[in-house]
Amino acid sequence: MPAEPLLRPARELPAFTLVELTAHMRHLLAERGEPLAPTWPEVAAERLRTGELDGWVAEERGRPVGLAIFSRREERAYGHLHLETEEGRVPLARRMTLHALRHIDPAIRRADLGTTGLSEEEDRELGDALSERPGFEVVERYGLLRVLSLENPPQAPKLPDGYEFLPSSAAPLDALDELDRRAFRGGADESLVADSPEGNRRVLERILGGELGRFLPEASMTIARGEELVAFLLTTEESARTAVFADLAVDPGHRRRGLAGALLQQGFRALIALGYGSARLWVTATNVPARELYRRVGFERERTAFIFRWRKPH
Repeated sequence: MPAEPLLRPARELPAFTLVELTAHMRHLLAERGEPLAPTWPEVAAERLRTGELDGWVAEERGRPVGLAIFSRREERAYGHLHLETEEGRVPLARRMTLHALRHIDPAIRRADLGTTGLSEEEDRELGDALSERPGFEVVERYGLLRVLSLENPPQAPKLPDGYEFLPSSAAPLDALDELDRRAFRGGADESLVADSPEGNRRVLERILGGELGRFLPEASMTIARGEELVAFLLTTEESARTAVFADLAVDPGHRRRGLAGALLQQGFRALIALGYGSARLWVTATNVPARELYRRVGFERERTAFIFRWRKPH
C-alpha cells in the first residue's frame, strides 16, 4: 500500500510553494463566486510563514497535495482546506481536518472550515465522515446566479410611502454594522461568518475595503425612513462580467414591505448600467424565506458548497 501523505507545518515550506498553493485556492474560490483580493495569496503565504496563520501541508513524494489554513480570532477559528490530488481526497481531507483541530490553539471553542478541490459529492462524503465525530455539523449553502440583460432590464422598484433610496456612502459604518447584526440575529445565517460585534464589523470593513472583491458603490445602496436606516445592499466585483451581492440586510421591524426585493431590483439595474452580465449571491439551505425571495427575482441555483463546523465538546 502507498504511504499516507506526510503532514507538516506550513511554516516549514518555502514561500514560493505556499504562494502557489494559496494562489490556486484563490482561483477556485473566485470560480465559485467567493473572490479574494488579488494580493491575498502573497499575504496569506507570508502569514503562514510567520505563524500568524495556523497551517499544515500534506506532501506526497515531496510534492504538496493539500493545505489547511486557520485564522484565529479569540475563541473562534476560520479555516479552509485545499486539495491538489486526484486520489483519496476524502480520507485525506478528513485526516487533515482532524489533525489541524488536534493541534490548534486549545482556547479555540469553535472552528468553521470550507474546502476547495473536492467535488460536491466528495464534500457530502466528507460531511458524513466528520459528522460521526463529536462536535461536528455541516452547513449547506447554495450559490445562486441571476443573468442580467440590457434588452430586458428590471423595472424601477417602487418603495412604500416614506421610504427612500440613498447611496451606501450616506450610512456610516457604525450604522451599517448595527443594522447588520440586528437583521441576522436569530436567523438561519446568524454567526455564519461572525459571532461577535468585532467580527461582524471586520467583515463589513473587508467588504467596503475591497478585500472580498472590488467594492461597487454604484451598485450598493441603503433604504432610509426619515433619519432611520432600515435596509442596505453591498455589492462587490467577482470579475469584469459578474458581481456579487455580498450583504443584504433589512431591519426586522420593516420586513414584509418589499424592501429586500426593491434593493435587489435596484442592484440589478445598477449592474446592467455598469456593464455586468450576471449577479451572484450565497444563501444557507435552511433559510427558506430568503431562497424564495431570490427565486422570485430571477436567481437560479448554480452550485452547492459546505461549511464544516466544529464546536469543542464540553
